[in-house]
Amino acid sequence: MTSRHYVLFALVVPALLVSAMQSSMISVGLRNVIVDLNAPLRWVSWIVTIYTLMQAIATPITGKLSDELGRRTVFAGGIVLFIVACVVCATAPNVYVLILGRLIQGAAGGSLIPSAYGIIADNFPAQQRTQALGMVTAIFPIGGSIGPSIGGVLVDNFTWRAVFVFAIPVLVLVLLAIFLIYPGQSERKPQPIDYKGSLLLAAAVSGVIYSLTELSIRGHHPDPILVAGGFIVSMVGFVLFIRRESSVDYPIVDLQLLRRPVFAITNAMNFCYGVPLYGLLALTPLYAQTAYGMSSGEAGALVTPRGIATMLTTIACAAMLPRLGYRRPIVAGLVAMAISFLVLSLGIHNPGLGGVGVSNFVFLAFIIGLGAVGIGLLNPPASTAALELEPSRIATITGLRGMFQALGGTLGVQTVVLVASRSGSTAKGLEMSFLGIGILSIATTVFTLWIPDRVTHGVGQQGRPVVAASVPDDP
Repeated sequence: MTSRHYVLFALVVPALLVSAMQSSMISVGLRNVIVDLNAPLRWVSWIVTIYTLMQAIATPITGKLSDELGRRTVFAGGIVLFIVACVVCATAPNVYVLILGRLIQGAAGGSLIPSAYGIIADNFPAQQRTQALGMVTAIFPIGGSIGPSIGGVLVDNFTWRAVFVFAIPVLVLVLLAIFLIYPGQSERKPQPIDYKGSLLLAAAVSGVIYSLTELSIRGHHPDPILVAGGFIVSMVGFVLFIRRESSVDYPIVDLQLLRRPVFAITNAMNFCYGVPLYGLLALTPLYAQTAYGMSSGEAGALVTPRGIATMLTTIACAAMLPRLGYRRPIVAGLVAMAISFLVLSLGIHNPGLGGVGVSNFVFLAFIIGLGAVGIGLLNPPASTAALELEPSRIATITGLRGMFQALGGTLGVQTVVLVASRSGSTAKGLEMSFLGIGILSIATTVFTLWIPDRVTHGVGQQGRPVVAASVPDDP
């Protein structure tokens, strides 16, 4: 890479790293939030899910804005919004204001992802673009993995509010560097943004989440009218959303793009992948605390090996992606994550290995680390597969991909919370959920039958680049 490439990475990495860390840092402090704000578990779960929900909704919108208004404008705007959200979260007097702050955070985080991908795609030659984008994907699992470790230290030594204060100075420095180093780009003529479609999508997903939240009530039966009302709002919202996206000129979700089997299947895979991804990042610290009695600091330290394993595996996989192709690392990653969740579902305590006792901490660190290896193998191909088939729309496609992955994670985490809340104990409920996630991970490998395996670059007539992919017959 040239010096310019290193500068671009230096701009993109800190902001994406903070965003990824913020998505999971608070997971080790959920128990503290419950006590400090006197918040019920069913609403505390929204602290996690609202972030991924808003990220899912904001990513495709800001992906289009990034293509039209310029990368720096959207990237810088997302950082400003993220700083505001951190202030709201850090000063929240109750769980409802905290959820509002996380809502803003998720929208801001969703704006950073496609604009960052666009910055890299615009400034790397075609021959290096896939590898560079694969390297960028390493940031998300790294941030998601080291976030709980740093969060645990902050929660134990200060308060859960320090988790949000931590991000502010870093983002301020990145914001200043953007305007000093990265030049502005000429803007295209803005196209209308389908905000009504965004609201319909938000209503559809929120309806499901609200119904699951109501079903998660402990101590008495949930209100059937509220549960049914949430599901009805969701179904109506989805129907109206699809109808609108089929008729507007500038939809938030390009259904024409999704009608291409290769993109539809890749997004379906990312939806399913979002469940174990967010499950491993958001729920394993809580499981360590409830099932093994670990402190916030111990639960955070527990996932340190996860961060190391994810970082090394992602970097290696991204570098080898041109040789490995997409399918093999996807299958290997899903299998590794499945094994991790299936073993966690057994609830093993104080295991022995060859007659030698192994501590719960070491055992959990190893099993969670195996899941982290799966994330490292999955993220580069899951994020970049088929992108080169539409190189002019990388930010838009990335936005859609992030949306489906976040939607899968949002609904998956909320379903796990429902199971945990209605079970005899939170630990047993999480173990039952881990069994289901493990089975889902195995089933997701089927999608690789229709995902392009390799992308090759050539030069066509009049010097135009030609992109070809080994795509099997449409299913």
